[in-house]
Amino acid sequence: MIKYILFLTCPCIALIGAAESLDAGLLVQGASERVRQSQGLQLNLDIAMEVVEPDKTTTSQVEGHIVLGAGNNCLIHFKSGGKEVRLFNNDARRSYYVVHENSYRTLKPASDRRRLFDDVLGGPAMHFCQWLGDFLHGLRDVAPYRDASPVEISGEALYDIRAETGEYDMRLVMSKTDPPEIRRVEMNLKPASARRYTSSPDTAIRLIVELEGWRFNAPTSDELFAFNPPAGVTNADAGRAAPPQENTLEGNPAPDFTLDMLDGDTMQLSAHKGKHIVILDFWASWCGPCRTAMPIVARVAEQFKEKGVVLYAVNLRETPDRARAFLDQTDLSLKTPMDTTGAVAAKYGVTAIPRLIIIDKDGLVAKVHPGMSPDLESQLTRDIQSLIN
Repeated sequence: MIKYILFLTCPCIALIGAAESLDAGLLVQGASERVRQSQGLQLNLDIAMEVVEPDKTTTSQVEGHIVLGAGNNCLIHFKSGGKEVRLFNNDARRSYYVVHENSYRTLKPASDRRRLFDDVLGGPAMHFCQWLGDFLHGLRDVAPYRDASPVEISGEALYDIRAETGEYDMRLVMSKTDPPEIRRVEMNLKPASARRYTSSPDTAIRLIVELEGWRFNAPTSDELFAFNPPAGVTNADAGRAAPPQENTLEGNPAPDFTLDMLDGDTMQLSAHKGKHIVILDFWASWCGPCRTAMPIVARVAEQFKEKGVVLYAVNLRETPDRARAFLDQTDLSLKTPMDTTGAVAAKYGVTAIPRLIIIDKDGLVAKVHPGMSPDLESQLTRDIQSLIN
């Protein structure tokens, strides 16, 4: 929804003590588990990023506050300059309140904590948001965490933990307290990831996040997680036809459509019935999670290309020039239908992007993937494999 560019300076750090035998994955997983078990949690964030291009350096900063309650009850508040967004989630609904636009949207509740952060921050900051959602929900993959060392910062004994993913190199600073607290997260985007956000191949992007004010088992009330629109705030979805819900799509015939392609051709979905498994990836160039998801989806689709899997990257409400510029920057060669009015997205109940729709050879919707999950590649691979077998 919102893009931010951020930066913060780090204090000096000294290695302390004798070498310890530390399992980085177990340390981070243990901290994540303590968060998951907490009956209530409050946390403040100072998110910063530096974008260094050959001819200029851009910096900015975001302040955040998070409150977690029972289950997936959550309040997320981010503010940067004149931009401000608040997310409320409870068992009944999820509400995005865009304060600077004086409007809100209401969606179905997030199914887990990972989904809460999908669309709150865009741009490079969404890499941290995805990691944070995974950490707050309960880590499943500890493979990226490879090194852990004892350090001292401002007189406090801490752990210095390193990790690497396909998108970035990461450093965590974690307390030795009980329960443990993540104090700082640093992410240096790899060149291929950085190129998604700038036209220059020589741009370096670095995020630094300070996490402060941890309060475990903090008391909360249900009212805190329910959004009541202030007077004068408008519903951004007012007047729109209600989209079909995800759970009503799965198992039902995929709505047929015909769209013009970015390369000038035309595609009709029903032409694939009886022949192919079709993946529809709804995206836009301004959507940070879309930028992360698209190469993953393309990689999985290519893996199963000889098995009759076809991918369409359905661009949502952008001009051909904008869509083409993004694809050129990222060296992605994809079949790209142009949903310039959003009419096809409405047929599939797309209220947020990215949204993946998997359609089997019988023309039925087999699976809907909302948002960008940390294990999207393995999920998508399993879904496609189950349709082929």
